[in-house]
Amino acid sequence: MPQAQAPEQPPKITKLSLIAATWSLFAISVVFFSLRVAVRLTVARRLHTDDAWSGLALAILLGLAITLTVAIPDMYQLLNVGAGLEKPGADFLSNASEYLKLQFALTILYWSCIWAVKACFLSFFHRLTVGLKWCRWAWWATVVITTISYIGCVITYPVSCASFTLGDCESQIHVSRSLISLRYSTAVDILTDAMIMALPLYLAMRVQLPWTQKLALGGIFSLGIIVILFAIIRIVVTNQHDSHPEVSWLNLWSQIEASVAVIISSLAPFKALFTHRRKSSYQNDQSPHGIPNLRSRKSASGHAASIPLDERSHTYAENGTIGFAGKASGDSTERILRGYHSPSKDPF
Repeated sequence: MPQAQAPEQPPKITKLSLIAATWSLFAISVVFFSLRVAVRLTVARRLHTDDAWSGLALAILLGLAITLTVAIPDMYQLLNVGAGLEKPGADFLSNASEYLKLQFALTILYWSCIWAVKACFLSFFHRLTVGLKWCRWAWWATVVITTISYIGCVITYPVSCASFTLGDCESQIHVSRSLISLRYSTAVDILTDAMIMALPLYLAMRVQLPWTQKLALGGIFSLGIIVILFAIIRIVVTNQHDSHPEVSWLNLWSQIEASVAVIISSLAPFKALFTHRRKSSYQNDQSPHGIPNLRSRKSASGHAASIPLDERSHTYAENGTIGFAGKASGDSTERILRGYHSPSKDPF
């Protein structure tokens, strides 16, 4: 029996710990997704396309957890034999080949989960671009680049080595290609996250809102920074200069990043909880016909206080700032940012 050419370092995490971490992270993701759906149904009375993308990301995360659980016995047999911790059995080579196929599936599922979360955020931010032509172009450009990046991730991984036979991918050229694929995927992951955050952050800073609300919106729109942070940690802790990453450690951090991404995608709609009370108070302050009750907004000096932003004219747009997004839509960027929901049906 030839000696296995698996990685020589022993596993950095025990089998039981990896299983426990995988399913604990998935359980937390389910809790946050359930809260997301509850918030949407309570405040918006409906689900949107970004909820579907978030649900897809959770479903892929489930597939990732199941596939990893199935792969763990063969993966640890391979690692232990390679580290000299156990001797290979009669079925070692067939088990190793089965594991390599599962590892291929794990990598594709991992990137699919991450990109489903990106699609969730893109869908969530789509409504902010209504009536803003250049913003809509920027949004579509981000969609195209994000899609091409995902295709690149899927293509570069099998190109590095397409064999599922143990030892065929251990040559230096295959190792180099594998590391290039890993670093490329991480680079476009971070780049597309930054692009997705850039547009809503710009709109939040330009919109006519108090700075406290701008900062709150900036925090919501910057949630992707947390995902970027975990992507950087993943590549740093698993990076190898001349060999494949230790796979138990790589799979753990892949599971962590994917789970964190799903959790973060579930936090964005929580902003509605803070704006819903303000909206209800505002509606109670109107006449039965929906006309603002100006008498109830008088200051202590007896003069009428300023009318809230959403009741003002579209002169802000004429002054070069972001005003109403468009007459046809009946909704404005300010209203969307402040948590108001458009009566019109938007496909995103």
